[in-house]
Amino acid sequence: MKIHKGVITFKLTGEDKSNWAITKSNNEIWIHKGAKIGNDEGIYQRFITHEMGHAFNNATDWEANSTITADLERPIRTYYESEEVVNKKGETVLDKHGNPVTTQVERMEIDHYDEDAAILYRSESKYHYYGYAGGSNWQFGYDPNNRQGEEFADMYVGWVFGKWGAGDMADARRSHMDEVMPELVKYAYDK
Repeated sequence: MKIHKGVITFKLTGEDKSNWAITKSNNEIWIHKGAKIGNDEGIYQRFITHEMGHAFNNATDWEANSTITADLERPIRTYYESEEVVNKKGETVLDKHGNPVTTQVERMEIDHYDEDAAILYRSESKYHYYGYAGGSNWQFGYDPNNRQGEEFADMYVGWVFGKWGAGDMADARRSHMDEVMPELVKYAYDK
């Protein structure tokens, strides 16, 4: 309670928003309609932890954001410019679920493309998780206007659960959080 200057409250807004929640302050989180409450895979617990990361950042007067350097940021997302992606034969490219690939598919998710089968394969390798323990069940925020804040909140999830992906990026994220969190906790506690 000391770090957040009181009890953290959660408000169910009932509003339909593109994001699941917004953290209003160091001790107030609004959850929107459509948030995956009670998901068996633990997504909800990690999502709430992500929002707690934003609340913690607010409690540090946004000092937590300032610790995120460019080498810890995920790449800026880019999208196909065409409405539907077609192969050289003029056939609509389908994802592994048989759905047409549209402008919403990110280039950075592509692993390889088999033109004969006209199927886009998305990589499930940990490389594409950028050091996180998984995809959308471990990474909840991408906002090009708040890259450091979303990166910190997602790293906060990894730090709280002690779970990261594999490779150099995972090692860098883990080391960063292990280094800065004691200082940030002390700062928020003492202020």
